[in-house]
Amino acid sequence: MISRSRPFFSQTWLIPAVCLAFVMSGCSITGSDSETAERTLPAALDARRVSLADARRTVPAPDTVNVDAYVIKLVICPENANCLLPAGTIMAESREPDDEGNTRHIPVRKPRQFVEGRRYLISLSVTDPSDRNLDENLLDIIGYSPVE
Repeated sequence: MISRSRPFFSQTWLIPAVCLAFVMSGCSITGSDSETAERTLPAALDARRVSLADARRTVPAPDTVNVDAYVIKLVICPENANCLLPAGTIMAESREPDDEGNTRHIPVRKPRQFVEGRRYLISLSVTDPSDRNLDENLLDIIGYSPVE
């Protein structure tokens, strides 16, 4: 008589293993991305306005400029995790950019202080990249104000 045993990857074993993998990797499956963080940056500065594309490519560094941009997406990187993109925002000059060439990832320490889909006046510090193989300026958010 042949005995049938349960397969090694039974549902009772697989579900806890997947949950443990999520916890160990730092991934969030609880929807905590909707949390808002305290504001860590000051209001937008009194600087000249340029387009996001100009800040990226034609503004001579070093400089401080303002851009009128939408926060398209928040990039949340859990502490002690190795993420492809550092925590920050993905911004564009329009609410629904045509392609990814019209967006820019800008690192910020607490991205949850921004709201996806909202328009902001963003003050940026423009610097030269340390790697001369890059043809775009480095942009750092140094202030912001929501635009009504």
